[in-house]
Amino acid sequence: MTTTMTRPAATLPPPQPPLPPKRNPSAVKTVKRVLPSGLQLIILAVLVLLPVGFVLLAAFTTTSPGPGSLGDASFTFNNFRVLLTSSALSAMLNSTLVGLGASIVALFIGSGMAFLAARTNVPGRKLIYFFGIAPLFLPALVGALAWAQLGSPASGYINVVARAVGIDELVNIYSFGGLIFVLGIYYAPYTFLMVHSALSLMNPDLEDAASLHGAPLSKMLRTITFPLVMPAIVGSGILVFALTVENFPVAQVIGVPGQVDTLPTLIYRLMNASPSRQNAAA
Repeated sequence: MTTTMTRPAATLPPPQPPLPPKRNPSAVKTVKRVLPSGLQLIILAVLVLLPVGFVLLAAFTTTSPGPGSLGDASFTFNNFRVLLTSSALSAMLNSTLVGLGASIVALFIGSGMAFLAARTNVPGRKLIYFFGIAPLFLPALVGALAWAQLGSPASGYINVVARAVGIDELVNIYSFGGLIFVLGIYYAPYTFLMVHSALSLMNPDLEDAASLHGAPLSKMLRTITFPLVMPAIVGSGILVFALTVENFPVAQVIGVPGQVDTLPTLIYRLMNASPSRQNAAA
């Protein structure tokens, strides 16, 4: 008698849903890397490039860009004739000289205070640091009004006290030098912060090695310290020059009474002329 063993029927596994297509990991990484920069560029274009584009459009057209006026605008170079006038040439020259002078003042004050606060052991270094950044908390308009109260030739407090002791007009803030001085001390913190950071990050072992090998202080500063901080000095000088050239409040409060016309005050005068010369201002 033969016994036959039967196997149970094999059960097939239930069908699995199809797997989603695999994404290209390199493409995903590229999108994640490019997306933040792309959004920043779009925001920058809307906030900065778009207004600049309207200014350029006004400079090369006969009408000011605005709703309903673009259709009537025509291309022209006549707006650039304002650059050849004596007032514009004088304003450009004054702005250049004021920017250079204020940059020198800011570099002298900011670099000197940064060196004292970062590379010396003089007492009160924290106080020096506070004084170095203090003008950042004072708006330019407030600073200009304050110095106008102090150094006005007729009623300034400094001149009032000077006349009381027999000195005639000690300070005249409404002058070329006064404009350079106020802008220089107002923008000195930018130089102070940049030079102070460079001096603080500099490796002091280089100066110690030079001192151990008998280098005098003047040679050590000339060959080691100053070359290492020169990029910060040059960069802060360029920044201060750009900021002083575009500054309007100080130029209006101090420069205009002293008959020192700059580019911001000239543009303001063109915009407020009757009728307004917006295209020439652009």
